[in-house]
Amino acid sequence: MTKALKIVELGNPILFKKATPIPDVTHPDIQTLIDQMIETLKHANGVGLAAPQVGVSKRLYLIWVDPVDTSAATIRVVINPKLTVIPSNKVRDIEGCLSIPGLRGTVSRNQQVLLHYQDRTGSEHTVHAYDFEARIIQHEHDHLDGIVYLDRLKSSHDLMTESYYTTMEAL
Repeated sequence: MTKALKIVELGNPILFKKATPIPDVTHPDIQTLIDQMIETLKHANGVGLAAPQVGVSKRLYLIWVDPVDTSAATIRVVINPKLTVIPSNKVRDIEGCLSIPGLRGTVSRNQQVLLHYQDRTGSEHTVHAYDFEARIIQHEHDHLDGIVYLDRLKSSHDLMTESYYTTMEAL
């Protein structure tokens, strides 16, 4: 049985370091890491997870393909991604992060992105993502460049506690 990994939290220097490319995506160690990250994401109640968040400085992240209904969704494995911003509206919305428990923040992100990546078999893919999926991709991609969503806040006034967010969402 594959074990879930510990998610590192804000303050760990790996979260602020640029991750390195993966030369051989089919290497057994990488495949094991992917399986462990999938298990971790399933147990963490998140919509995405980047390798630096589990203490590994590699250019790899996972996202739920249909993050609204994770019971019917599949997980996309994204390796060595290249992200292109498509000129479009910027949208402000609230984000959270598994590595920053207890907080949420309002972040401005591009509404559309083009993602080119390898999957776990080494096959190359290109995805044109919109709205919430584009937001998740940008958030996880930031982790690979040593950026957390707090770095993208316009001010501390864009920050709130998880409990306040939950109360606000229930209204």
